[in-house]
Amino acid sequence: MIYKRAILRKSCDILSHRDSSVSQVHGVLLLVAIVILLLLILLAYLMGFTLSSSGCECNPPPLIKISKIDNGKTSNGKYKSIVAIQNTGPDSLPNGDLSLELLINGQKVCDISTLNAYNFISSHHYGVQTIGGVGSYNYHMVPRSIISIDFADNTMLPGELVTVRIYQKGEGEDFFLDAGAFLNKKCRDDWALKHFHGVNSRPPCPISEHSQISP
Repeated sequence: MIYKRAILRKSCDILSHRDSSVSQVHGVLLLVAIVILLLLILLAYLMGFTLSSSGCECNPPPLIKISKIDNGKTSNGKYKSIVAIQNTGPDSLPNGDLSLELLINGQKVCDISTLNAYNFISSHHYGVQTIGGVGSYNYHMVPRSIISIDFADNTMLPGELVTVRIYQKGEGEDFFLDAGAFLNKKCRDDWALKHFHGVNSRPPCPISEHSQISP
């Protein structure tokens, strides 16, 4: 009888030890899974896969890029501030519906309400002398075409970070004249709804953004 109790006690100890080992293994596996999940979340954040409250992708591919910056000295010793932008995308863009923001070292310094040369002449503009180039005429900025924008002298100095943001106006009665078109239609509709209630004064996402260090 004593021998049977000893065997039973030993069996219980073995099972208890086995259960403890299994619990430890499960705990380790769960911890590893949590660590891997946290690493994946961190990796996704670092790669820019962040979700905004409106569901808008605010880092669009640069459909329009800065092709050249000319800030050489003028005859009176000032720095020229000419920026050439090029349509590097596959589609033609209606230049009359395009607006541009110029940022220097991350600070906005100028707005252009249209990139169509004819509309630009008749519109109010500040800090910009002229715009020209093939891309500013004939109502469309065709692929590979360039628009040259001559900003006021000394707008950008050598070594400064120059950024252009391009917005596209919406069409139809549902959009305001300065409404931006987005790569994501839902994002555009969400913005129009917020703008109607006075939450945002301009679209949060450009269709293109590109930066370059001035020479």
